[in-house]
Amino acid sequence: MLNRLKAWWHTYLPAQARSPSVLSVYEQWRQQFFYQRLRLLIWLFLFVLVTLTVFELLVWRLRPEDIGQGNFVTNGVSGLIFVSSLFLQTMPWGKRHQGLIFWSVSAGITVTLLLVGVLQGNVSDTEVAIWSMVFLAQSTLVPVRWKLHMRSQLTLMIPLTALVTFAFFTAET
Repeated sequence: MLNRLKAWWHTYLPAQARSPSVLSVYEQWRQQFFYQRLRLLIWLFLFVLVTLTVFELLVWRLRPEDIGQGNFVTNGVSGLIFVSSLFLQTMPWGKRHQGLIFWSVSAGITVTLLLVGVLQGNVSDTEVAIWSMVFLAQSTLVPVRWKLHMRSQLTLMIPLTALVTFAFFTAET
């Protein structure tokens, strides 16, 4: 029965093989598209980070009790990740390993926010905004490299699941 279905499928819906030139052109387009998107993404994140840091500095000058040191640590680590990613992307190694740069930016930001939130004892609204920006940025690149998007999401979900499980078993009733 399965063989008949397979034969029918191949009779009426024949597989169309792509020519190697089409595949190489697509691969080149995909690499260039990913490179440009990743560069734009890092620059936008850097702009937003500088804007948030300036805002937090102004709030800290007026009301120091509203801004904790964790915010500045998070901003410093995030800025270091963005600047190093921009530097790596301009090097020949970075042009060959764009997926690794994307993953390091994504994982670095989300895991840093998670760790700082855990160490402070909460996750503030500012961190949720940055998490949302990272997730939306990843979604922008999904059509091109969806496996990379899945890996970056799992990078956050695994420690978060472990943290929630640990908190569940150590919570007092």
